[in-house]
This record gives sequence, C-alpha cells and structure tokens, in this order.
Amino acid sequence: MLHFHVDLVILILFILRREIIFGYLDLKVQLFYSAGSLETYLGMKYIEKVNAKHEGVEADEVLTKIIPKLAPDVHYSLANFTKALAKDDTFIPYGELIQSFSINGI
Repeated sequence: MLHFHVDLVILILFILRREIIFGYLDLKVQLFYSAGSLETYLGMKYIEKVNAKHEGVEADEVLTKIIPKLAPDVHYSLANFTKALAKDDTFIPYGELIQSFSINGI
C-alpha cells in the first residue's frame, strides 16, 4: 500500500491566457489538492493590495474567476483544509483493485 504524508499537496501555478492580474504586489495564488480524496484548498497571499479609496482603482478579483472551475466544497481556510487531510488516511478509491506494489517495503 502506498502512503502519502499529510503535507503532500500539489501546488498548481497557472496563468490564464497571458493576462496580467492587476492590483497586488507579490501575488501568490495557492491551489492545493490532497492526494487521495482530492480535498481542495484555494487561497492567495500578497504583500500589498491597491487601495481603491486612495488610488481610485480596484484590484482584480482573482479567486472568484477560479472558483467556477473547481469542484464544490473547496476549503478557503488552510486550517480547515489541514483538518480535512485526515480523510486521506481512510480514503478508499472507487472501483476494483487490479494491481498494487510497494517501494522499499512500504
């Protein structure tokens, strides 16, 4: 049986149609999936965001454009996502096991 550690997540970086996302300094969009049950986390980090009151322009909406492309029940809290990773310990995929293997006795 192959085991994945809780901290194993897939970080997917993407750029849609070479568009530039306006209004953020050092923007990082985070999209994590768990390895088994495919629990999903969507978040973003940035150092600074444009202030619409003082600068007269709005920052682009980033997450609202990504959300429709994802499965329902996305986690927006990293703490909730981390708690949900426990589901992978008991996750059994659908279907019939045809073959399995182990690496170094694991």
